[in-house]
Amino acid sequence: MNFLLLRNSFLSIILLVISFTLFLGFNSTILASPSYTITQKETDIMLDGNIRGDVFWRGIKPITHLTQTSPYHGKKATEKTLIYVTQSSTHLYVGFVCLMKDISKQSESLSLRDNGLSHNDMVAFVLDTFNSKQNGYYFAATLSGSLYDALIEEDGSKFKSNWDGIWEARVSKHQDGWEAEFKIPFASLNYLAGDNQVWGINFNRDIRSRKEYVYWSPLRKHQSLRKVSKTGLLKGLKLPIDKKQQTKGYVLLKQTKDHSSLQIGGTHHVPISSNQNLEFLVNADNQSNSDPLTLHISRNNLLRTEKRPFFLDQQAFFDLNANTFRLFNSRKIGLDADGEAIDLPFGARYSWQNKHASFASLLSLTESKSGQANQSIQLINRYKSYYQKKSYLGFFLSNLQDQNTDGDVAKKSDQTIAIDGKHYFDDNQQLRFLVSQNSDVHTDHALSSTYIFDNSDHYFS
Repeated sequence: MNFLLLRNSFLSIILLVISFTLFLGFNSTILASPSYTITQKETDIMLDGNIRGDVFWRGIKPITHLTQTSPYHGKKATEKTLIYVTQSSTHLYVGFVCLMKDISKQSESLSLRDNGLSHNDMVAFVLDTFNSKQNGYYFAATLSGSLYDALIEEDGSKFKSNWDGIWEARVSKHQDGWEAEFKIPFASLNYLAGDNQVWGINFNRDIRSRKEYVYWSPLRKHQSLRKVSKTGLLKGLKLPIDKKQQTKGYVLLKQTKDHSSLQIGGTHHVPISSNQNLEFLVNADNQSNSDPLTLHISRNNLLRTEKRPFFLDQQAFFDLNANTFRLFNSRKIGLDADGEAIDLPFGARYSWQNKHASFASLLSLTESKSGQANQSIQLINRYKSYYQKKSYLGFFLSNLQDQNTDGDVAKKSDQTIAIDGKHYFDDNQQLRFLVSQNSDVHTDHALSSTYIFDNSDHYFS
């Protein structure tokens, strides 16, 4: 009797799951992605936020058809918006003309960079420069002129606003609305060079007084611009091969009652090609001095945000698919076991990416002069292969070696190996996994092992 009841209950659950899956399949609508062919320009301009009065924008066919996700999903936008896209040999230009029947209903407030989007009328766009449907760049400007940028990873599941790229935008206000001009240097982006390139792109305008959010490429009701897999296509791009080298330096003078010191350092960026980059670091500035004071009463370690440009740029390459813990945290580079700052005299990073795969390697050298002088060398390698648009399989290898600077044998030498991945069955169902092992190189003794499998069908979008 109990066996029959258990069997019937099990069969009922299976039938319920199958019915629910079929229901989702039959009720999911396919939203067509639009496309736009870019117009070429021979010269660059200085931005002033004025689009309709500038001859530079004449002759460019604007994008005018935007649809709502809120409050009335699928309906046309209530206010007219004109979006212009063009390029020169060195820059991408995007212009928004945001018309408003009653400008007194516009929402505006001052805010710092990378803040205040939720309180302002704003325009934004996302660029998927490899058309990978995975990662992208986010750019936005508010009515008050505040700017916002971020890196998007894993189709919006990771949104990193602490990335600050080199670009500019200007806003101007008029009696019938407002306008915004964007100028994005190709040197700030990773892409594949050549003629007739295709990028993923989507545009967004928010009218806060009505809580109206409109997009060029249609989205489902609870999706946002971060959903890179739903971008439209930007066709006809002519992208340069050559990118300029960049050097950023600093001079730090420390003066106390009994001691003074001078530190000079910086980074040098060498673009090998449009999608390959090499960067060197000399005498990294210690970020820990600028970390905010935090009341920490938990037994768990305090996670500090990475702000150093050398580690922040291309940080997406080294991220692993683990929500419960961080297998690699760049903020620990330059800190000893007690969290105190140590010297980081040298670092190097190589990265390569195309539509189907990415590879990155990071080398760092740290020195501690407190007590017995120690030197640490860490080499990290990361590879990801993409398939079926959003799914991927990744490999991670880290080698860390600590030794005395007088030439003694290594005090510590360990290795971390990990395999991670994410497989999408459809837009709402995914399987994530991470398998890792940390071991001592000399003794071949496993220090720790981790196995994570997550079939959650809920993720950030």
